[in-house]
Amino acid sequence: MVKKFKNLEIADRVVSDFQKNTDETLGRITTKEIVDGVLLKDIVMGRTTRVEHKLSRIPLGWIVVRANSNANYWDNQVIVNTLPERYLIIESSVNSSIVSLWVF
Repeated sequence: MVKKFKNLEIADRVVSDFQKNTDETLGRITTKEIVDGVLLKDIVMGRTTRVEHKLSRIPLGWIVVRANSNANYWDNQVIVNTLPERYLIIESSVNSSIVSLWVF
């Protein structure tokens, strides 16, 4: 989870304005759902793989950010996942690959 920007109580108007503008800008970015995620590195994938995502909530989605083979990956949450707040069930078009995922 992305931490909220903290404004410091400073009498200087220039610094105060800068903090306000920074807070507004960062707020637009950090409140985007895709930013509130975790990077899972070097996951060994088979045809069907259960991945612990560590979000402590049901993910909105995931993105393959690195893969060592030319494969397709797809979601199988609705059909077989009984613990979506803890695990992803990911299907693959190949028998074996290694991926890194951004889960949000």
